[in-house]
Order: sequence, then C-alpha cells, then structure tokens
Amino acid sequence: MHAQKHQEMPEAPSDDDEAALPNSGRIKRLELQNFKSYGGKQIIGPFGDFTAVIGPNGAGKSNLMDAISFVVGLQSKELRGRQLKDLIFRSSNDTGDEERSASVTLVYENDGQETKFMRCISDKGIGEYRVSGRVVKAEVYHEQLKRFGILTKAHLGFLVFQGYVSELAGKSPMELTTLFEQVSSSDEFKDQYEELEKEKRRAEEDQVYSYQKKKGLAQESKIMKKQKEEAERYAQLQQERKDLQLRLYLLRLYTTERELRTLIDQLEEAKQEEELTANQHESSEELVKAEEKERSRLSRKAIELERKLPALQRQIAAKQPEIVRTRESIAHIEKRKAMSCKSLENLAATQKKTAKHVAQLEQELKEISAEVERLEAKSSEAEAQGELSYDKKQREEYNRLKDEMGAKTASLREEMNTKKRAVRGEEPALLQMRSKVDELSQEKTTLEAKAAAFEERKQTGIARVKELTSELKALQQQSEAISRTSSSNRARAAEIDEQIATVSEALRSSKAEQRECQRGKASAEALENLIRLFPGVHGRMLDVCKPSQKKYNTAVTIAMGKNMDAIVIDEEKTAHDCIKYLKEKKCPPETFVPLDTIRVKPIREQLRQLGGTKKPVLDIITVSERFSKAVAYAVGDAILCDSLDEARKLAYHSGHQERYKVVTLDGSLINKAGLMTGGSSNVDRARADKWDEKEYSSLKAKYETLAREKNSLGSTYAAEEKEQELRHEVDSKQQELTSAQADLELSQSKQAKYGKELSTVTANLTEAQKQLKRMEKKLGEEEAEIEALQAQCNKIEDKIFGPFSKSLGLKSVREYEDKILREAKEQEQLLQEFKAQQAKLRSQLQFEQTKDLPAHIRRLEQSITEDDASLQRLASTREKTEKAEESLKAEKSTLEAELQAIKDEQEAKSTELRALKKVQKQHNDEIAKARAKMSQLQSELEQRRSTRQSIFQRATLEQIKLPLVDASHLEMEGGAAASKKKRKRSSTGAPSSLDEMNFSESFSPVGLVGTSTLDGAEGVDSADRGADAEQMVQIDFSLLDDEARKGDASKLEKEINKAIEVLAREQEGMAPNMKAIEQYEEVNLRLLSMENEHDTARTNFRTVTQQFNSVQAMRKERFLEAFNVISEEITKVYTELTEVDGIGGTAYLSLEDPSEPFLHGIKYNAMPPAKRFRDMDQLSGGERTVAALALLFAIHKFRPSPFFVMDEVDAALDNVNVTRVADYIRMRAQEGLLQFVVISLKDNFYERAHGLVGIFRDVSLECSRTVTLDLEKHAAEVA
Repeated sequence: MHAQKHQEMPEAPSDDDEAALPNSGRIKRLELQNFKSYGGKQIIGPFGDFTAVIGPNGAGKSNLMDAISFVVGLQSKELRGRQLKDLIFRSSNDTGDEERSASVTLVYENDGQETKFMRCISDKGIGEYRVSGRVVKAEVYHEQLKRFGILTKAHLGFLVFQGYVSELAGKSPMELTTLFEQVSSSDEFKDQYEELEKEKRRAEEDQVYSYQKKKGLAQESKIMKKQKEEAERYAQLQQERKDLQLRLYLLRLYTTERELRTLIDQLEEAKQEEELTANQHESSEELVKAEEKERSRLSRKAIELERKLPALQRQIAAKQPEIVRTRESIAHIEKRKAMSCKSLENLAATQKKTAKHVAQLEQELKEISAEVERLEAKSSEAEAQGELSYDKKQREEYNRLKDEMGAKTASLREEMNTKKRAVRGEEPALLQMRSKVDELSQEKTTLEAKAAAFEERKQTGIARVKELTSELKALQQQSEAISRTSSSNRARAAEIDEQIATVSEALRSSKAEQRECQRGKASAEALENLIRLFPGVHGRMLDVCKPSQKKYNTAVTIAMGKNMDAIVIDEEKTAHDCIKYLKEKKCPPETFVPLDTIRVKPIREQLRQLGGTKKPVLDIITVSERFSKAVAYAVGDAILCDSLDEARKLAYHSGHQERYKVVTLDGSLINKAGLMTGGSSNVDRARADKWDEKEYSSLKAKYETLAREKNSLGSTYAAEEKEQELRHEVDSKQQELTSAQADLELSQSKQAKYGKELSTVTANLTEAQKQLKRMEKKLGEEEAEIEALQAQCNKIEDKIFGPFSKSLGLKSVREYEDKILREAKEQEQLLQEFKAQQAKLRSQLQFEQTKDLPAHIRRLEQSITEDDASLQRLASTREKTEKAEESLKAEKSTLEAELQAIKDEQEAKSTELRALKKVQKQHNDEIAKARAKMSQLQSELEQRRSTRQSIFQRATLEQIKLPLVDASHLEMEGGAAASKKKRKRSSTGAPSSLDEMNFSESFSPVGLVGTSTLDGAEGVDSADRGADAEQMVQIDFSLLDDEARKGDASKLEKEINKAIEVLAREQEGMAPNMKAIEQYEEVNLRLLSMENEHDTARTNFRTVTQQFNSVQAMRKERFLEAFNVISEEITKVYTELTEVDGIGGTAYLSLEDPSEPFLHGIKYNAMPPAKRFRDMDQLSGGERTVAALALLFAIHKFRPSPFFVMDEVDAALDNVNVTRVADYIRMRAQEGLLQFVVISLKDNFYERAHGLVGIFRDVSLECSRTVTLDLEKHAAEVA
C-alpha cells in the first residue's frame, strides 16, 4: 500500500478558536460518489466510537482514508494525486470520453444534529465546498470544521496515514523540534524571527562600525592637538635626552665591564673544581672496570653451562622414543593379551555349551532312531498280515478280488514297489543334501559378515594410515624447518655475538661513552625541540660537517672556536623565532648562523700554495655544498700546520706583510695579532671529542640493533628444546603409524582369508545346490513313473473291483482302501517325518563334532604365555631406559642449579656494579655540572662582551658620542700610573680593585667580539684581541662620578631610564607639522557628524533588539506550552500502553537547549517495562511503534479533535503490543470523548472494535464495495 508522508505540520488554531467544541460530535457516515476506487454512489457507515476497517490488500482501505482526508480539506498532492481529476473513479473499460464528477460527504453528528460537509470535484477537475448543501468558500468551509475541532492544517492530530508511525519513530531530534513547532504553531513566528535576527545583526554591525569610526576620528583629533602642542617642545627636549643617554650608556658599559671581570675570576675557580672531580672519576672508573671483568667471567661460565644443557636435553630426548616405543609395545601386547584372554573365556564357554549340545543331539537322535525302527516294524507287520477291517462277506469278496487283481498286476506292482523302495532309499540323501545346502548358506552369510567387517576395518585403517602419514610428513617438515631455522639462528647468533663484541670493544675504547651523560641535556633537548618546531633548523655546526680525518678533530675544534656549537639555520627570521622560543622556555643562550645573510670571502688560491704541511682548515673538513658557506664562515681563512715550529715560521717569519691565523694538530693557535695559546685545554679536548660522539651514536645504535636482533632470535636452549620436542612428536607419530600399518596388514590378511574361505564356501554351496536340484529332479522323475504305474494298476483295479465298489456305493475300491488304510498311511507319514528329523540331527551332530575347539584353546593359551614373557622382557627394558633418563634429568637439574647460582652471583655483581656506576654517574654529573658551569661562565663572559658591543653599537647608532681612548696609544704610554696598573693585574687580566677601573677592556669599535651576528658579520675570536692595535679602543669611564661607580647601578639606571622615558614620551610624535591647526578643525567637524550618525545607529539597534526579543519570547512561550503539555501527557500515555501487571514503561521528552528550544533538538526516550535504558534506534520495531503511538496520542491531548483516523498503525506490532494498543483505543473510545476509525489487518486488533467496515473488490464493476457489522449488537445477540 502507498504510505502518505507528512513533512510539514499545519498551523495551530488561534486564540479565537477556543470556543470550538472539539469533542462534541462524531462521524456518523460517509457518502462517496466516484471517488478513487469507489465507483458510483456508496454510503459507508454508521461509524461507532471504535470502528475497524478491514479488507484484503488492494481492496481500497487506504482510499477510504484518503476520502476522509479529502473531505476535511487536504490537497490532492497529499492524497497520492497530482491534481483533483486524479481522484475521480476510472475503470479499465472507460474509453476516456466519459465525464464523471466525484464527491465525498462527511455526515457529522453533534448533539443529535447532523451537519454535512461535502467536497466535490467536477468533470473538469474543479473543486467545490458545501456545508449542509450550501456552496461556500474554502475559508468558510474550514472555519465550519474548526467549530467542531477539525483543523485541516493540524490534520496530524487526527489523521495518521500508513507508514507515518514508523517515520515518526525514526525522526531525529531536530525533526522532532520541527514537528513540535508545527504542533505548537510557534513556526508562525519563524520567518519573522529570522528576519528580525538578520536586522538585529545588521543594526549591530552598523552601530559597531559607526562607533569605531567615531573612535578613530576622536583619536585623530587628539593626535592633531598633541602634534600642535609638541612641536613647540621638540627642540628643548632633544638636548636633555642626549645628555641623559650618554650618562646611561656609560653606566651600562661600566656595569657590564665590572661583571665581565668578575666572570673571569669565577671561570678560573670552575676550572680547578672540574680538574679535582675528574681525578675522582678516574679512580671510580678503575673499580667499575674490575667489576665488569668479574661479571664477564661469570657470563662466560654461564654460557658454558648453557651450552652443556642442550646436549643433556638431546640425550634425554633421545631416550624418549625408546621409552615411547616400549610403552606402546607393552600397551599393544597387553591389549592383545586381554583380547586373547577374552577369546579363551568365550571358547571355553562355547566348548562347554557345544559338549552339552552334542549330548543333547545324541540323545534326541537315539530316541528318533528307536521310534523310526518301531514304526517300520509295525508297518512291516501290518503289510504282512494285510488286515482290513470290514464285515466278513465283504472282506472275503475283497480278498478274492484282491488276489485276482494281484495276479493281473503282479508285474506292475513289482516294478512299482521296486521304484518306491528306490525312492525311499534316496530320500535320506536328499534330506541330508538339503541340510548341507542350509548349513553352507548359513556359513556363507557368516563369512560375508566377517569379510565385510574386516573390509570396513581395512578401509578405516587405510584412512588412518593416510591421515597419520600426512601428519607425520607435516611434523617432519616442521621439524626440518625448525632445525634449519635453529641452525640459521645459531649461526646468526654466533655472528651477532662476534659483531657485538667488536662494537662493544669500539664503544669501550670510545671516549665519548664516558661523557655521554655529561653532555648538556637541556641544550640538547632545546635543539631537538627547535628542529621539531622550526623546519629551517638544521642542527649544530658539528652536525653538518666533520673533519676528513680523526687526527684533525682538535685542530678544527680550535679553528672554529665557539662557532663549533653554533646552530645552522636557513634564514634570519627563523633565528628570531628560535631566540624567542629559547627565552620563553628559559633555555641557555645559543648562537645562530643564518645561511641567507652571512657574508663569506672565498679562500684565496695562494693559501693552498704555501707549501709544506700548510693547508686551509676549510680543505680538511667534509661538508655538503648546502652548508659549505656556514662552515667557511665558522673557520674563516685559518691555516693548518702539522707542527708548532712550522706554524711559528708561517706566523712570524713568512716575510709577507699579511698576517695568518694558524692552528696545529695538537691544538696550538697563533692568531693574526701574533698571540699564541699553547695546546688544547681540557675544555678544548672535550669539545674536540664531540666529533666522536656522532661515531659513538652510530656504534651505539648498531649495538642496540644487534641486541634487538639477538633477542628476536630467542634462546638457543629454548630452540633446541622445541626441536627435541618436535623430534619426539615425530618418533611418537612414526610409532603410531607403524601400529596402524600393522593393524591394516592384519585387517587385509584377515579380509583376504575370509574372502578365500567365502569363495570356497560359495563354490561348495553352488555345487551342493546343483546336486540338490539333480536329486530333486531324479526323485521327481521316479515319482512320476510310480504315479504312471499306479495309474495302470488303478485302471485294472477299477475294472476288477467295479461291481464290488458299485455294491458298496463307492466310486472305486480306493475309497474303501482309504477308509481302511488311512491309519496305515498316517503311520507312513509319521515315519517319514521321523526319518527327516533323524537325518537333520545326524547332520547337526556331524557339524558340531567337526569343530576343533580344544586345538583353538591350546593356541590361545600358548599366545597368552608368549605375551606374558614379552611383557616381562619389555618391562625390564623400560625400567632400564627410565633409570637412564632419570639419571640424565638429575644431571640436568644439577647443571641448572649451578647455572642459577652463577646467575644469582651475576645479579649480585650487577648490583655492586650499579652502585659503583651510580657513584661514577655522580662524578660524571659533578664533572658535567662543573663543565656546564664553565660553559655557562664562558657563555656569560661572551654575552657580556656581546652586550658591551651591542651597547656601544646602539650608542653609535643613536649618535651618542662616547669618550674613547686609543688602545695603541695606551699601550705605548710609559707613565708610572699605567705601569702600576699592569703590575697589579692578576693572571686573568682583571684589575686588583674594580673601583679603580677607569678604562674598559680593549675591543674593536667596528666588530662583534666573541660571537657571530645575525647579519653575517665575521666575529673576532677572543684570542685576536691584541691584533691590529690601531683598530682597538677602550672606553674612558672618568666622566662617571663616585655615585655612578659605587652606588646602586640598577636603581640609578632606572632613574635615568625613567627620566629618558619621560622625555621620550613627551618627544614621541612631536615632529613639527605646520598644518596641524587646520587639520585639527577639520577633524572636529567630521567627529561631530559621526557622533550624530552613531546615535541614530544605536537607537535603531535598540529598537530592532526589542522587537527581536519580543518575537523570540512569543515563539518560545508557544513552543514550551505545547512541549510541557505533551511531555507531561506522554509519560501517562506510554505507561498505559505498556502496562503489564500494574507496571508500565517510561517515556520522556528532553530539550537540548531550554533557552532557545526551537533552534535545537528534542530527545525522545522510551524505556519498556522491565528493560534497561536504551536509545530509540536500539529498540525493536514494535517498541518504537508503541513509543511513536504514545507521542501521537500525547500530541492529540494538546490539540484534541473529535475523531482519530489511523491507517495500519499496528503493522509493526507483535500480538502482545497489538492487544495493548487495541485495549487502549477501546478504553479511550468508551470514555465517549473521542471516536476512532482504524484500518487494520490483524484480527486480535479489530476483534476489539465496536464495529467493522469491511472493504472488498467488486471484480465485475472493478470498484470497491463495503459492508458493516455492529460487533456490540452481534455480541449481545450471541449472549
């Protein structure tokens, strides 16, 4: 059937419809005229409080639903039609020229008065509305329906089309919200709400825009006014600011210089502390080596024991097959012995039974033989006497005639008697042959059964042998595979052990291993984070290059200086981002080398042609083209010499005016100024060893890879155990296969034996059957001859005895003889039966006597004796083998205990070693801390120098003229004061009293000392500070007074900065502007206009907001009014629909957002009785249908109508739920407030209705017809 779907909910009635009486009437009947499948005029009804519409599929039930929907005002598109003409009845016989009209009349009864609502369709497809026969407009028609509570727009409240219940049960939360908006009529405000929301947004944007514009103009006005006022003070403040800045820069430089001198002293103390800790570390390292040596010895011993264990395991495993074979042989012999014993018992019982049977047969044969002899004697005697009992005269006549007949038939009777004697002589042989045929047939059947049994056993054995062969082959393949894998693993493990030993030795010899824990972890973590966060970070300088040979490590380290730890980046912007990150994370400062901004001079070719061992340091470094510029920047044009003498000659006696920076292999450095530092220090060696850390990392990674691979190969001992276990399974399976093959061979031999015997018996049976047939045929021929002779005798006898028989009233004399000789014949018959039984007994006795049971019993007893001997021999063998196995296992346990003891000792040594390494780690940590402190001090020292240079350059950029002294002039002075200062300096170069410091350390006014700059300017190493004296300067601090020198520099700097900031704030934006007054007036006029515009926008926003809030409140109020009623009613309705034994289910509605419920979803949950909570989509189809019906009934409570029409709402319900829904509808109908018309196909639903409307198809007229039945009246009549 077609299911009518409703996607929209009509508007609810307005407040003026409250006077309607929704429950004051009923549908009395329907009058249909050519509507859809209802041809002609048909009256359907009357309709009761609960009427069920029934009928087969295709009869037109849903068309009745469409008729009610049509008459209450629904459009044709909602009635499965595109236009009104589609609703007019058509039959297959129509030619197309017929012009029909259609109509549906609903007779509505209210307080005894009938109102007819009629809707017509003309033959042109034009609709017309009538109320009680009067043509009205559609609006009037709908108003009249509203008076009775029938709202066309709210037809869901009383019309439920087929399939809508299932659709309702599957609605999403937002679809339920749409439904509730339609039910509550809050969707009337939807368009207005959305339009006002848009207007509110536009008004708010206009207000914000005007406010921002107004604010901008106000700010512009203030700026203009400030420019006007500041122009007059600009010149006055400029000079004051310069004076304060000079004092500030001198104070900063003086403070920085004091900190720099203090750091030099602290650096020397840190060096001494590091040397002391290093000595302690060497002592602890010796102890660790001794413990590791002892642990290695224990490891070797453990390995030796572990190698012995597999051999023992193999010996134990080698015993297993023999033990298994012995056990299986014992089990096989015991089983065979048990079978022999059982057979012996059976044969003994059979022998006893046979003896008893033979005695019984002999007794019966004796009795039968005696009886046969008695009967034969009696028969012979009677025959000799020829007695016949009759009267004397007749007897005499009979005897006379008999003699006469005997004379005439003497020859015939002699011949006949001869043949009869021959037949009687052959009958025992015939009986014996028949008995033989029966015995052979029975023996054949027995042999066939035995042959079939052994054939079945043979087939089972073949299948078992095949299965065991397959399993054995699989086990052998698995064993071979594991053997190959084990051999491969052992070989690979040995190879890995060798490689691990080599790598371990390399790691032990690597100095980087001792310093691994000493590296700056914080700095390394910071670099890792930078590389991860910023794609342009490539690593430190030592990560992007390496010396071409290890011997150059120290020289390259000295040549690079601090640039060795510099971080190589792609561009200057990345450097700024990295510096910002380091500051945020409070990480140690780092130096960055941006590839895009550094400036590098190419190496001159003459530096490569100096001769000797001299070569540019750049040429001994391996680096990719991408980073060559950074490496060239780091080493500059430094020259490498192998020896210090060669370096001195190049630096001091080359004859060239050009000065060189020269390094040697041992780390000596001669800078361009001629200053020399001798050999590498501990710090320099530590930095040089960083080149080895990359090799160490590679070795360590290789060691870990080899260790993981060895672990993945598994234990050799476990592999050998697995291999032995598989071998044992193979041997066991082989033994099982051998037993199965032996059993198969036995079955085959037995089957062949019984088959041969069966062939012999079959041949004997065939021959016996042939002999039997020949004997029966011969006997039959002889009996036929006897009958022929008897017939001749009878003919003669009838001729002689004719008158005699006639006188006695008999047909022939044989009747006379039959009467007289009957007893003789019966006696003859009894004799024959006894003879047959006698022959049978003789045959059975002969068969029983041919069985040789004693010989069979002797053979079984002999077999049992042999089995006992075999069992004793095998038990002895098993005991010896098991003792040998136990001995091997005991030896294995001893080895395992010894191995465990060694492992325990290893663990103890490991614990001691961990304690020593912990101490060593503490020393390492202390060394790392000392070196970190030295590095930090060195970094801070360089930072202070960099800070001094930055302050100096900043002052220069700000055109602050600092008081300088020429360093060369200072050095050439021979005054007593200068000489006194030099004598008072310590070895670090710091003055004896910082308060007497009038001059700074010498530095270049144009370069950066001790670090690299982001713009790529080449830095000057600390060793070069004495070079080119004409380029070096010192700052003169004599202008600073005692307050600045001895007072709180920070406080004084803050005061100066504060004063400068006051001047700067006052001076900022004070550039003279001659048009400031004119611009100021123009801005004020524009500001006034914008204020008026802003006030208008604010008023408009306030008005639109009030309108929006009002519509929002009305929409929410109407929505919640419906929701609250339905939410309250649905629990009651669902409980009534699902009530079982006084307990019903629970259903409830919940809002996702109560503030604006119409913009968010509604959750509908139903929980059937005695079931846990589940989502609606997890309920069964019937449970969802009941829940949907509960929601429909609850909606009807909010928008009640006088009747409720439903189409097959029970389709998805089971019998229990159908009964519940039907009882609920009947209960509601009996209240008298609501009429139900329900289309249903389920008898347990419509049998509860008050009345039925049956719809059927009139085939002749091709239209739907109806019949009605009042069930209440029918029930009363039946009662």
